[in-house]
Amino acid sequence: MDADRLRPLLSRLGQASLQDWGPDRVLRLVDDERLEWGDGRAADVLLDRLPDEAREQPLAWLLAHAEPLIADYYRRHPLTRSGFDRQVAALLERYGADAFAAPPGQLPRFTLFVDAGTLLAEPEQGLRYRYGAYCELSGAVSPAIASRCVAEWLARGEAYAAYLSMNVCRYNC
Repeated sequence: MDADRLRPLLSRLGQASLQDWGPDRVLRLVDDERLEWGDGRAADVLLDRLPDEAREQPLAWLLAHAEPLIADYYRRHPLTRSGFDRQVAALLERYGADAFAAPPGQLPRFTLFVDAGTLLAEPEQGLRYRYGAYCELSGAVSPAIASRCVAEWLARGEAYAAYLSMNVCRYNC
């Protein structure tokens, strides 16, 4: 999720819904794809209350502050597994699954790196390339087998576990 995808979700809430925002309601970002009202007990709270300067025009304020809101959210929350998997699937479709796999001792064409809630395909020339996640194959295999291995890596949750392990201090320190 990024600010460009957050703004239409905020707009769909509508001004009237936002005007009724009370102390017993929070705005949640569910599965990194939709907004819902909640009671504050959920872990995925995007915003628990509107600041005083937003009371007159809450929608306008939220739209204007979408970037810092989403950046702050992802400083405190990792992507959900479904949000991660959805973004990985889009990258695999775009670049091919075998582009994210390599045999031991080698690196793939791309690694997976998350930046503020957005999953990136980091190329070899990228500064973060060596810090990204990828599927380590057991040996040299064909692109078709590499693609199947990457699909299994994703389905078993190993890709998500690698993402979390690389970011454990970010969310828990």
